[in-house]
Amino acid sequence: MKKYLLILLIMFAVYVPVNAQKITTLIENTRVEERDDLKNEHGVSMYIEFDDKNILFDLGATDSFIKNAKKLDVDISAVDILVISHAHRDHGGGLKYFLEENSKAKIYMHENVRNEYYYKDHYIGLDTKLFAEFKDRLVFISEFTEVLPNAYLLTTFGNKYLKPQNNNLFMKEKNNKEPDSMEHEVLLVLNADDGLVVFSGCSHNGILNMTEAALDRFSNSEVKAVLGGFHLMNPSTRSTAESKETVIKIAETFQKLPVKKIYSGHCTGREAYNVLKSVLKKKLEPFRTGSVLNL
Repeated sequence: MKKYLLILLIMFAVYVPVNAQKITTLIENTRVEERDDLKNEHGVSMYIEFDDKNILFDLGATDSFIKNAKKLDVDISAVDILVISHAHRDHGGGLKYFLEENSKAKIYMHENVRNEYYYKDHYIGLDTKLFAEFKDRLVFISEFTEVLPNAYLLTTFGNKYLKPQNNNLFMKEKNNKEPDSMEHEVLLVLNADDGLVVFSGCSHNGILNMTEAALDRFSNSEVKAVLGGFHLMNPSTRSTAESKETVIKIAETFQKLPVKKIYSGHCTGREAYNVLKSVLKKKLEPFRTGSVLNL
């Protein structure tokens, strides 16, 4: 009997990746049906357990991610690093509340988050007053950066594929408002034993461009999972910003890339998600407030 138990333990050790990932969604526009005790809002926040480290990816717009974390048995004070994907409030609006809960984590952002960003005439940027107060905690980057062993941030993306419409999004440049160049966006990539795991906040640079950037950086790899919003929804009307044909083409291109699984939500929008699903089938699943993925 002991012999058989030993064999099973050895098999388990061989087949279970050392750096498996557990991803708990703290904030998304919707929530899992059985968790009406959780708050949902327009935004993204994901708690990632990778190796022996705890990564927080984005914060949502308010302190709701903290309230949900407590109900999901997630300890925000134990977060080792925070990554803010870009400078829009629905991804970094909770920074003040994070800093009140966590006293140790380094906070990684693109250096361009320090600019001013607007939706039409409404300011949607981060609370930059916090930058001076907590400068010892903040790390502003502009190039490929390793933030933890096997965890990286990408800052440069190509233009091979469609970039979503970023109409009505502006930045202040020399006291003038210009179309937002989206050069404040970063992509988090985990280089796990069994493939890459890619995290995007809104994919303003185009989810296909961003996924391919990860594949180019880590040659001879495949993507185990892509997670994020794809910015295919018009935020004013909540309808799809792109044509059905364009969304289908995105899905068909995903089918050709070495990507095993896709989890999408937030700014993808329900209509675009349904079109993607019609092509990608079981390859695509939603992530919602309260969902837990073990990859």
